[in-house]
Parts: sequence; structure tokens; C-alpha cells
Amino acid sequence: MLAAIELFFNEISFQWIDYSTNVSETKVFHNFIEFFPNLRPIFEKGNTDHAEFERTIKHILRVIKVYFLFSQGIYFHKNLSQVSHNKIHEKLRKFSGIETLLILLILVYHDIGRLFDKKEHPMKSYELIKSYNLLDYNIDSIDKLIILEVIHYHLLFATIYTGESSFYGVYSLLNNVEFNEIIKNEEFRNKFVDLLEIFTFIDILGYPYAQVYDHYLKYFDKINLILKVILEGWERKNIALDLAYDYSINWINWRLAGALRIFQFVETEPELTVELYFQKLEESITKSNHSLLNQLDLKLVARKFLKPTCKAQLKYALGFLMILAFGKFSRSKLNVKGEISDRLILFWTFLSQEMQKRVLNTDIYLWNVYIVGIKNWFGLNQNQLSSLTEEYIQNVINNASLELLNDKKEYNLVLDFKALNNEG
Repeated sequence: MLAAIELFFNEISFQWIDYSTNVSETKVFHNFIEFFPNLRPIFEKGNTDHAEFERTIKHILRVIKVYFLFSQGIYFHKNLSQVSHNKIHEKLRKFSGIETLLILLILVYHDIGRLFDKKEHPMKSYELIKSYNLLDYNIDSIDKLIILEVIHYHLLFATIYTGESSFYGVYSLLNNVEFNEIIKNEEFRNKFVDLLEIFTFIDILGYPYAQVYDHYLKYFDKINLILKVILEGWERKNIALDLAYDYSINWINWRLAGALRIFQFVETEPELTVELYFQKLEESITKSNHSLLNQLDLKLVARKFLKPTCKAQLKYALGFLMILAFGKFSRSKLNVKGEISDRLILFWTFLSQEMQKRVLNTDIYLWNVYIVGIKNWFGLNQNQLSSLTEEYIQNVINNASLELLNDKKEYNLVLDFKALNNEG
């Protein structure tokens, strides 16, 4: 089966995947379904938004194509050096034989939940796999569980890297009873982290506009190691969470700079150093006229205000954070001579204050922070962008709805920016 699928994808080009229209009506798509016929009922039921359906199918086809190129050691992504391609190839070589099927199944099924629930699609994909028994393959039960959990948490690695999440996101893993079968065994939990890392490389390149550079490997290695160190302490959960919290505190500056796309462009030019990105954050504070930030620097702001936000995991917030920093959404590199707005730091400060106001400081619960109300943050007009003032941001945070999920021992905080729609 694997050899036939590989041969099939060798005949498909990125150009065909990216530029074909109505992919779901093509022979390629129907031949693909022949390999995975258990997807038929899901695709039939989930094709209610045809544009989203086409995007999802193209992404699935693209990640599989990317996977086979890396696994075959073929150089294809111009922003990565041959050395980096080789390193990713070697990471894949760790998974051989039946484990190769694990990666392929993760790629095939990871985004099927988007057809039914875009915001919570990892969980929805996980649920669909279980309810439709999609892992009815001749693989061990523990490997099936690892596939399920990688899909369940498939955004964790990437969002730690972009700053939307923190290492405290492992809270959900530590509280997941089903995950105990993985976490209590060093081999299994390391396989989980390694699969999550290699999946993230491939998933990013599953979008035609993606740009991945050599430095990704260095930072991904760091995240991989830290996650393994944290999960190693699973038997004493509170200690593991304290460690995750400490790592998150040490990662705060990087997390804040995620809004400046440090994760993507740092070190891609000599002047784009880590220190430069942190300097831009520093300047936004020292030039601020807001009373909260007067006479403070980045280190003091982090120590005085931002520690509670280490427990906050922002959902699909990168575009929003970039708008706060730059006043618009852009995928371009940082302007070395440009300035960023203090609204970015103020947002995190207001969020921290609200978290402290709502619950006790000793509360260890995780916070899932949802930013809703605007369908497309990238399409806001100038009037709407101008209305996104610090007063408005603070008001939204102060009036956010809070829900306690007793079963998970997590909070859902919903920040609703729908009033911006009236500014169009």
C-alpha cells in the first residue's frame, strides 16, 4: 500500500495541487480516495462549504507530497539549505517500516475536522477518527493511540513556536487520562514528541505560501527537548507543571515577538537578530504614554504583569497580534527602522490583569483564550483598524465571557470583537 501511494504522489506536482480548480471532481482525487475509502462518508457529509472543502483537500494532498519528497531526500524548498533538507530527511528515517504508516495516517486524517468545525478542528478530527473507526489498520493499539493524540494536539508544537501558545499547554496532556498510556512510557512519549515535530515541519509546508528557513530546525530542536524534559516528570504532575510554567516565563520575550514574526524571519538577514526583535518590543514600552507602562522596561513588564499569561493559550490569534503590533496584517519581514505599537504589550497586560481578577493567583488551570467576532482579521478596513484602540481592547477583555470546563479543569475566555464590524 505504501509503495503504491508513494508512486501515486510521485506523479502529482505542487503546481497541479495548488492551481487546480474543483480538485474534488478530478480523477486524482477519486484515485486518492481509493487508498482511503473510509474517508468517503466524511467527505460526503462535510462538503457543505465547497471552498473550505477544496482548501482542506488541497492541503491534505500537499502535505503528503511534501512528506514523500522529504522521505526520498529530494531537495525542493528553496528557503531551506540542502543541509537542512538532509536533517529533516534523517528525522524521517528514524521512523521506518510500519512507523512510516503512522506518519502517513497522521497527514491524511489530521485536518478532516475542518470540514465540520474550523476553530476546534484538531479535536473534531480526533473525534471523527474514533467514531468512524478510521484507524482500522494492522498496527499496534499504542501506535493507534499515538496517531490519535498527535492529531488531537497537532497545533501545540507550531503555536509554541509562533507564541500563540506556551509550554504550559502540556497541562492538557497531563490531565488527559487517555494520554497516560503514552506518557508513562519514555519510548512512547518521545515518539509522540518526535512525530509532533516532524508533522509540524510538513504541515507548515502544506500551504503554498509557506516559507521555512534553516533556523526553524534549531528552534524546533529546542522545543522538542523542552517538551520531553517536561513530560518526563509526568508522575508528579504539579512539579511538571511548575517546570512548564518556568520554561514559559523564560520564553516570554520570544512569545511576544511572535507578533513580529520572529519565528519566521529571525536570522534570515544579518540585522534580523533575536536582540533586534526584543529591542523593538522594548522601544514600544519606553515610548508608550500609557500609565501602566510608564518608567518600565521589557524585563519589568514581564515580571510585573505577564507571568499569568503563561497559562493562556491563544486560539488562532497570530493575525490579531500582528495587527496590534503593526496596525495591519502582513507576512513581510520586520522593518529594521520601523516602530511597533504599544497596543501589543498592553493587550497582554490587560489580559493578565483580567486573569488575575477573575481567579486566584494560585489557580493552576489552563486558559484557552478565543478571539472572535471578526471572520477575517486580514480584511479589516482602515476605519476598523483605527477603532482597535487600547480603550476598546481593554473593554473587550474586561467584558469577556468566562466558562469553567469542570471535566478538563480549564477555562475558556472569549474575547468578542464583533463591535468592530460596525466600523466598516
